[in-house]
Amino acid sequence: MPKTFYQSDLSSKQNPPCQYFGKCGGCQLQDLAPNAYSAHKLNIAKNILNQLNAADDILQPLVNIGQHQRRRVELKLALNKGKLLAGFYAPNSHKVIPINHCLVADESINNFIKLLNNYITDSAQLRHVKTINITNADNGLDILYNSSKPLKQGDTSTLLEVVSRETYLCNTNVIKTNTRHEPFVRFNNIQVQIPAGAFLQASKKAESAMCKIVKTHTVNYTKIADLFCGLGTYSFALHDTNKNIYSYEINPEAIYAMHNAIKTHNLNNINAEIRDLFKNPLTTQRLNNFDCVIINPPRAGALAQVKQLANSNVNKIIYVSCNPHSFTRDALVLEQGGYKLIELTPIDQFCWSKHLEVVGVFSL
Repeated sequence: MPKTFYQSDLSSKQNPPCQYFGKCGGCQLQDLAPNAYSAHKLNIAKNILNQLNAADDILQPLVNIGQHQRRRVELKLALNKGKLLAGFYAPNSHKVIPINHCLVADESINNFIKLLNNYITDSAQLRHVKTINITNADNGLDILYNSSKPLKQGDTSTLLEVVSRETYLCNTNVIKTNTRHEPFVRFNNIQVQIPAGAFLQASKKAESAMCKIVKTHTVNYTKIADLFCGLGTYSFALHDTNKNIYSYEINPEAIYAMHNAIKTHNLNNINAEIRDLFKNPLTTQRLNNFDCVIINPPRAGALAQVKQLANSNVNKIIYVSCNPHSFTRDALVLEQGGYKLIELTPIDQFCWSKHLEVVGVFSL
C-alpha cells in the first residue's frame, strides 16, 4: 500500500472509495477522511507560508475541485502474456494496472476507456501504442495515440474505428484525422483550437478559480504580461477588459492557435509571441513596461525569469504553480527583490494526490 498520513489517528481514516486504490499509483490519499484530507492539503500551503515567514492570515480557503473533474488523462498501454492492458502505472513502477473506471476522470473519458477495453481484443492492433492522451475538449474527446513506431494503414483504420462511433477526435503520430471537427476549448467565450498534446489546466473548475483570482487582482492595471501563457487561458479571460495583454509561450502551435482566435474574434488588445522564457526570459528592462505580470510555469518553476522579475518595478505578480517546492524557491527570490506575498490560494486540482496547485499574489 502507498504511504499515507495521520497514521496514528484512526478517526482520520476511511475506506478508500476506489477499487484500484493501493494498486494504481494515481491517487495516494483516498484513505484519508474528508476533514483530515483537507487539513493535509492546507498544511502544504501553510508550509509555504512558514518557509517565507509570511502571516497565516493571507492564506485563503482551500478550493475543493472534487471527483470526476479531470479533463486530461494519459492512459498507459502494455502487453502482459499476450493480453493488452490499458490503465495507469502502479505506485513507483512502470507496471500497468488495467482499469475500467477512474473516480478522478470526467465521465466522458471513462466512457471512452470502457469503449477501448471492450473493442480492442487483439493485442496486435495496438502493439506499438504506448500511451493514449485523452482530452475532454468542449466539442468532444480529443484522442492522441503515441506510438513507438509508424502506424500501418491497418492499425490506423482500427484506431479510427474505435472513435468513429462517438463525437471523438483522433490524432496519431503519423496522421491527424478528425472524425467530426477540430477540437477546441472556450476561454471567456473565445473559441481556441487545441493542438495535439497542448497544455490545458487539468480541470475546468480549477481553471475558473484561477481566472477569478487573476481578474480580481488585475482590476487596477492596464498593461499586463502573461508568461508561459499556453493557449491563452488568462489572456482571453481578460480580453473584454480595458487592458493590453502581451502573451509569451514556447510552444509555437499554441501561439498559432492564439493568433487564429485573436483574428477570428477581432481582438486588438492581445499580442501573442513565441518565446523560450527558460533560455530567453523577459529582461528587467522589458518587464518594467508592465504594471502586472501573470506567470504560470511548468512544475520546474521559472527561476531565470523570476530573477529578472525580482529586479523589476512591476507592481503586482500573480504566480500560478502546480509545484509548491518550485513555487517556494521562486517566491524567496521575489522576496529578496522586495516583493511581498500578500495572498496565497490553495486549489485542490489534483484530487486525492499529494500534489497541490497554488496561486500566489505578490506586491511591491
